[in-house]
Amino acid sequence: MLRPVALRSADCEVFSNIMTDQLLELLQKATIYDLAQPYFLGMPHHPVHPPFLYGLVKKHGEYVAPGGGSSASEALALGAHVGTHIDALCHFSRDGRLHDGAEVAHAQSNAFGLSRLSVDTIQPIFRHGVLLDIAGLERVDVLPADFTVTPEHLERAVQSQGVQLRSGDVILLRTGWARYWAGLPCLGMCTCWWKKEFTSLNV
Repeated sequence: MLRPVALRSADCEVFSNIMTDQLLELLQKATIYDLAQPYFLGMPHHPVHPPFLYGLVKKHGEYVAPGGGSSASEALALGAHVGTHIDALCHFSRDGRLHDGAEVAHAQSNAFGLSRLSVDTIQPIFRHGVLLDIAGLERVDVLPADFTVTPEHLERAVQSQGVQLRSGDVILLRTGWARYWAGLPCLGMCTCWWKKEFTSLNV
């Protein structure tokens, strides 16, 4: 199963237009962190989305070939918004229009999904990652559920951790809530515009 990862490397720059051998060399020096939540039967999911389903539908011994060989087969099903994922811009609409202003009624169908702004239009996110420990900054293991992360928290975390941010970086915020599924701290509106002088900074 493919899982999102963040990279940390002293010489990890924006990877556009890098030859394969150079990219492999950078990967060998990088530390890779698995950011995905595990999938399991009964895992939490949003009430309007289908759950994660898995079953071993054919067990060894149920079918045995003439030579004694056998096999097992599983089946799985899940909604596109179960577990760790990224929302495409077509996931939300407002007043009947998508993010680009197109009418959503003409862009969706049961058989083919959304024809505009789907997840395949998102370029691969392969960036230098910076972890800001907001829970550690507040000297707690887990932030309160009603906690709002503000630009001031981010500035303090950058200074206290002695890290450097560059245009194109992906910022990972540790809140302590990865162990839970119900409720979580949020970003304040001003935080979304923090460091807007950077051409690209993903939080």
